[in-house]
Amino acid sequence: MKTRAQWNASRQNLTDFLEIGDEVDESIMWYFVKVLPPACYRSDLIQIGEPYDFKGGAETFMTIRKMGSSWIYAGCCHVGHSDEPGANYLDFLAAYQAKSHAAAGITPATMAAAAEYSEADEVRDAAKKADKPITQLACACCGGVTRGRQWFNQDRGYGICGDCIAWLRKPKSDTGPARESEGYIRDCYGIEGKHFNVA
Repeated sequence: MKTRAQWNASRQNLTDFLEIGDEVDESIMWYFVKVLPPACYRSDLIQIGEPYDFKGGAETFMTIRKMGSSWIYAGCCHVGHSDEPGANYLDFLAAYQAKSHAAAGITPATMAAAAEYSEADEVRDAAKKADKPITQLACACCGGVTRGRQWFNQDRGYGICGDCIAWLRKPKSDTGPARESEGYIRDCYGIEGKHFNVA
């Protein structure tokens, strides 16, 4: 975990001190909130209020995102987004997991051993996951009724409807990025065709 005291001692710019996937302490989280009025301030995303750069047709802002109970540095992202322009959410997740495993003393060899299991186990596990029934859910955005499978990161009985997913993917302006990134949608609502927009 990167701390405010470590940052102060390093005498580095914050963008040089933090790497994507770094967990930050509460004092750095509050720095993101208080240094300037935030560009974005949600329960799962905070962005420093001053633009850092201009990429992909829009300004980018230093960003931390909530994962579980931890705040994680996500780089310099468009307003309301938690993926850097052109970045892959899976790369962010891999960086975060590698840092978490290293902090817990889990070696790559241990992870490789844990990942080795038979094809039969994989088929059985996939079948168990697919067994979750399609049910009626309340849309977490508009409150309407939809059908889908429960996603672990949503309160029980909530999902998202097709109209709201389409709205989240629609750009705020003709030239701007989508309202939310695909990584954010996956984090919050699950996998399309499995958890929402099911046939």
